Amino acid sequence: MIKNIKLLCLLIGVLSSSAEALEFDINEDISVKIKGKLQYDAAIIDDDKERKKDSQIRRARITAITKFGKDVKAKLKYDIKDSSPSVESAYIEYNGIDKTSIRLGNVSHISGLENSASSSQTPFMEGASVNELLPDSGVGIQVNHYDNNWTISGSVTGDNIDSLDEFSDKISAKEVITTRATAVLYKKDDRLLHLGGTLSRTDPHGKKVKFRSRAGSKLSDVVASTGKLKHIDNYFTEGLEVAWQQGGLLLQGEYIQTQLNASDYKKNNIDGWYASAAYALSGAPHKYNKKKGVFSAPKIKKNASNVELVARVGELKLNSKTLSGGIVKSKNIGANYYINDTTRLMLDYSTTDVESGKNRQIDTTDALQARFQISFY
Repeated sequence: MIKNIKLLCLLIGVLSSSAEALEFDINEDISVKIKGKLQYDAAIIDDDKERKKDSQIRRARITAITKFGKDVKAKLKYDIKDSSPSVESAYIEYNGIDKTSIRLGNVSHISGLENSASSSQTPFMEGASVNELLPDSGVGIQVNHYDNNWTISGSVTGDNIDSLDEFSDKISAKEVITTRATAVLYKKDDRLLHLGGTLSRTDPHGKKVKFRSRAGSKLSDVVASTGKLKHIDNYFTEGLEVAWQQGGLLLQGEYIQTQLNASDYKKNNIDGWYASAAYALSGAPHKYNKKKGVFSAPKIKKNASNVELVARVGELKLNSKTLSGGIVKSKNIGANYYINDTTRLMLDYSTTDVESGKNRQIDTTDALQARFQISFY
């Protein structure tokens, strides 16, 4: 752990000296770029039983991107916050087809609006609870295509890896097929209307399946869970997303449903939703990535108040005909201060009401947390 922290501090020191990612050429055809991200969180959590203070390195990632000519690149991203660094992504990408990328390796499924955006760009410290229903990453292939006003992506993977020597074992560990499509239905000046949808099918290949949620913070305990579900043949996840941007205001929401199919009991549907608002006091619009169909942080304005106010409400239901995982209802408010393009401070307050199982006992957890973030991407 100590060695990794020293390595991270050394990297951040090198990057911060230029305020840019580290990039160099090996020869005229091969170049390497080193990027990094550090998120450090501190929180006070009160669950009506006890109040605790805690802190952690939420993310500490180093990414190496090697370009081979114009059309091929390799990406390797490590999270080094723990004593055993884990692989976040590792793939080879081909860009020789116009407005299309093909990735082969350990790739993240592009699913949902908030879930598809980078954690260094989203307005909240943690994603909405309903994102727990979406697929994560795995070993396989991913194809992405975009045009001026729409995107479409698809991926077929096995299970996720933690180290580079697990590729062959994870390909057939399970099967996940995901597609996401987005469209810009209206765009004029600083106004934009976004609509998208996600469809995913997972075959766990006999492995146990579990969905769970924490109370607004990664430092909080798990407050709702289906437990490990056996004999799941497959499950389908469907998501609908919509967003409206006008000036510094960004409104967005999503509804996601997962249908569990098992041979020994009836179909079970678990679902959830969220609605959020983010407003940049400077009036600067949030940047929109037309290649990925996602929003990122608002543009930084000189001599302006680069403060962003945010609010979100949401719900995740892990109860169904035969499941009693609980119902999570959450509310968030917060503020973000963008020091520059690479550094921001975040403050977030959340209150989470949890209806435990089917006995309708309601517990409440309040969390006040702050984050220091520095990233070079």
